Amino acid sequence: MVAPTPAACHITQHLACRRQIHRATQGRLNRSPTARHVRLDCFVITEQSLKCGDIVECKPIGLVIAAEGGVMVSIREEQQTDHESIDAVIIEAFGNRSEADLVDRLRKSRQLTLSLVAVDDSEVVGHVAFSPVTIHSEGGNRQAIGLGPMAVRPASQRSGIGSELIHCGLDMLRERGDGIVVVLGHPEYYPRFGFERSTKRGIKWEHDAPEEAFMVMELQEGALRGVSGTVR
Repeated sequence: MVAPTPAACHITQHLACRRQIHRATQGRLNRSPTARHVRLDCFVITEQSLKCGDIVECKPIGLVIAAEGGVMVSIREEQQTDHESIDAVIIEAFGNRSEADLVDRLRKSRQLTLSLVAVDDSEVVGHVAFSPVTIHSEGGNRQAIGLGPMAVRPASQRSGIGSELIHCGLDMLRERGDGIVVVLGHPEYYPRFGFERSTKRGIKWEHDAPEEAFMVMELQEGALRGVSGTVR
């Protein structure tokens, strides 16, 4: 087997996929019997070696995912050359500049804890940001991470890219030791990742928002024990 340059990691095979992404968690795969997690230090993948739903971890470029609908994307941390593309994705997804400006302010103030992009054939098609927040209470403050914004180009939506961006981000935060994540978002969407209504834990957002839309999850067991207050 030949060890080529990092460019050889790109998978060009178009896969007709009918299942959602099956993904790895801390080196283990939560999967159906037909999906595999393939680790590479980087060699060419052929049609025979990759099946629908496989996740390929390729060190030079991150995760390469065989997703639903034949979409092939790599997920990695943002680079400086991605900034304009990230702006374009966010504006296209939200229909205005407000969320893109928020990400830009976080970046300039060095408050982006983690910023991931999904890349399809060298084009940025998705992005998710994570930044620090504080849970304020009378008994003391607790640091946490805020998820958002998350954006996927409309043409690439409903292919599992947004879900995988979130899963990858949460895994990376968990591995670095972060304990709590909050999000303001659709209550029908985020519970699939482990989020629950924050008021169940005695936690609320500083701004007015529908109670069911502000959610929290713990990345480390017991991280939310005894934690309550207002997120700012």
